[in-house]
Amino acid sequence: MTTRMSSLPDAFRTLRITGPGYWAFTVILGLLIVAGAYLIVFDQWVHGLGTSALNNRVSWGLEIVNFVFFIGLSAGGIIIAALAHIFGLKEYKPVARVAEVLAISCLILALLFILTSVGRPDRLL
Repeated sequence: MTTRMSSLPDAFRTLRITGPGYWAFTVILGLLIVAGAYLIVFDQWVHGLGTSALNNRVSWGLEIVNFVFFIGLSAGGIIIAALAHIFGLKEYKPVARVAEVLAISCLILALLFILTSVGRPDRLL
């Protein structure tokens, strides 16, 4: 099963044809996302931060590091989009749109990492 997209520029030539390997890889990544969500919701949220090996010696886990990383990515996306809009660079408008979407999605991911870092978000209030 191949899908051809005729409106993409030449820079995205390799993305025009998607075959069975692409869809198999997409399914595998989807299953990994579902398994990770299951482990976060039903293991870490039920048993707390002990399942992610956080203790007195390890106070900053991978969730906090990812939070800082995604906040930095969102700041970079906002800067790229702002520069394209402020200086009126019409050739960079598509890049600015991608940067805006990147900034918004990275902010959402940063929020999700903070929620998982709490350990028991049901007890947040």
